[in-house]
Amino acid sequence: MATFYLGIINQMSNRESTLLTPETKRKQSRKRQSRKGFRSDIQALRALAVLMVVGVHLWPLRLPGGFAGVDVFFVISGYLITSHLFREFSTTGRVRFGRFYARRIRRLLP
Repeated sequence: MATFYLGIINQMSNRESTLLTPETKRKQSRKRQSRKGFRSDIQALRALAVLMVVGVHLWPLRLPGGFAGVDVFFVISGYLITSHLFREFSTTGRVRFGRFYARRIRRLLP
């Protein structure tokens, strides 16, 4: 039974690879590389921290410890910023803060 499914998967992957043009493959490869560093678990923790802060503003008596969300958010953000800077240093041998902040601004502005 397992060989049957493996055969189907191989056929599908072969069919997909013949339908894709080289340019489409390059675009998909670039997209995968750009999302390679994305950590959904860390983003979920950041979202939870934000919800804690919003909760303490909406219901201050029901959620008295929501201020801890600010600490969690800043710790996780610091980790992410440090990892970006370390990745840049390990690939280029230097850290360009101007370029780093320009990327942050481009990401945040509409």
